[in-house]
Amino acid sequence: MGTDHNKSLPTGATELRQHAEERLGAKTAKPGALLTVEEAQRLVHELEVHRIELEMQNAELRRARDELEAALEKYTDLYDFAPAGFVTLDRNGVISAVNLAGACLLGGVRSLLIGRRFGLFVAAADRPTFTGFLDSVLASRIRESCEVTLLNKGHQPVIVQIEGMATASEQEFRLALIDITARKRLEAHLLQTRKMETVSLLAGGIAHDFNNILNVIVGYGAISKMNLKEGDPLQDNLDQIIAMADKGADLTGRLLNVSRQQPIELLPVDVNELIRHVETFLGRVIGEDIRFATACTTETLTVAADRGLLEEVVINLATNARHAMPDGGRLSIFTEAFAMDPEFIRLHGFGTSGNYARISVTDTGTGMDRETALKIFDPFFTTRNLGKGVGLGLSIVYGIISQHNGHIDVRSEPAKGTTFRIYLPLTDTAHTPEARVSPHPSSEGGTETILLAEDDEAVRSIAAKILSSFGYQVITAKDGADAVVKFMAHRDAVRLLLFDVLMPNMNGKDACDEIRRVCPEVRVLFMSGYTADILGEKALEMGTDIIMKPFSPLDLKIKVREMLDGTCIEIEGRKHALKSLYARGKQ
Repeated sequence: MGTDHNKSLPTGATELRQHAEERLGAKTAKPGALLTVEEAQRLVHELEVHRIELEMQNAELRRARDELEAALEKYTDLYDFAPAGFVTLDRNGVISAVNLAGACLLGGVRSLLIGRRFGLFVAAADRPTFTGFLDSVLASRIRESCEVTLLNKGHQPVIVQIEGMATASEQEFRLALIDITARKRLEAHLLQTRKMETVSLLAGGIAHDFNNILNVIVGYGAISKMNLKEGDPLQDNLDQIIAMADKGADLTGRLLNVSRQQPIELLPVDVNELIRHVETFLGRVIGEDIRFATACTTETLTVAADRGLLEEVVINLATNARHAMPDGGRLSIFTEAFAMDPEFIRLHGFGTSGNYARISVTDTGTGMDRETALKIFDPFFTTRNLGKGVGLGLSIVYGIISQHNGHIDVRSEPAKGTTFRIYLPLTDTAHTPEARVSPHPSSEGGTETILLAEDDEAVRSIAAKILSSFGYQVITAKDGADAVVKFMAHRDAVRLLLFDVLMPNMNGKDACDEIRRVCPEVRVLFMSGYTADILGEKALEMGTDIIMKPFSPLDLKIKVREMLDGTCIEIEGRKHALKSLYARGKQ
């Protein structure tokens, strides 16, 4: 297959031709020398072998080129369509390359992003952090990370985690951008939930004890007032004492709204009708220098809600908007149907899939930065001057919306205004549950025997005095266990159990259950400082009701008479609300 010198033959086509010509010239240069047939055949064979070798080499080169192009295409696809953003910066922080995800995070077209400084897309508050991050990357020569907010033009700011390294030449930075906005919002939502749970425990305990104190004040004040002669100068003093106690009860109610332990009546409410109802009132409250407008969808938006509490939410948000626009502005309230899907939940960090009524309250006021917006639902946090607010308003709003299985979020920018969005689940129920109400509840007393169980001695004493003043026979017990013993001793006489819910040794619910095993028909009226005490699924069955502390003597007289006469109000929505609160309190 050729001579030995074939091993040293060149492989390039041009060199091969030159080599062949030289050999051919050497043969023909000898005088009288001609190629023999064998030599010519050998040369032709050698040339054919090299031709085949060249074709094989060209095929190998083409295959290598195709593989390289395929690998480049795969890399380009992975680079361009990766879920993370990839950006290359020069030493001055100027963008030299960016993939599609990175361009999307920066809010621009790739070709227009090249040559721009990356720092221009970073929120002003985070630029020192980003600059320090680049310095650390150069100094450490290992992968570093940081979190910054990117200002995406025309969209909401995006929070990204940046992982970066410098190239070996230290002339470029390679950055990976990971969108963590949804994760951060979920973390903020969970943190807010934990804060509210802590406040719930604190508020519930305070409210329970404080309501007992208020109950004593109201009770003794009312009894003293009833015993005064007309025109007595102490009348005004007692009126002031009772009025201040009522304000204290209102404050306790606000605490219970924060802690989601205030009883609510969940009834069908048309959101559009509610907004139209408060529109006239708000127009008078917010002032003439603020342009106020509402826009309600033509769709019917029915939610299961406590109408009074929802009105309080809207009024609270409108009042906040007024304070945010001291020099005037525009306040708008919109309603619309909204379908919450998994993508929305992923991006916002709250909610469950379904159909909602969305209420948007937008102002053109001073706005807030991101740090402030994260704190506004915290109890006792306020941006107003000392003495201008206690910081409970938005906490109460948050608690009320949570009680309705809804959600609320805020979007705000300094000097650009604020938008609160409320999401309430829609309900198919189109009618209000019927309520059986005594047309004219009796305010008279009676002579029946009542078993009163209350562990707080002061509350027990004033309640017994009130009942006795209305003609009732009262047997007192210091706790649930004592109440069971007293009932067994007077079972033939007792017509009504008036039990506090939380008591040592045996709580009111357990004492009631124990007594009803031997006397199922006995009626029970619970007293409570907050409804998540200990009430269970069967606590509000027939012949059972609850009166919330603090109550006035007249309230107690009417409720006791209703229970004894069997004319107490029974509203299914209220029962459901109380049971729901109990279930939440046990979690």
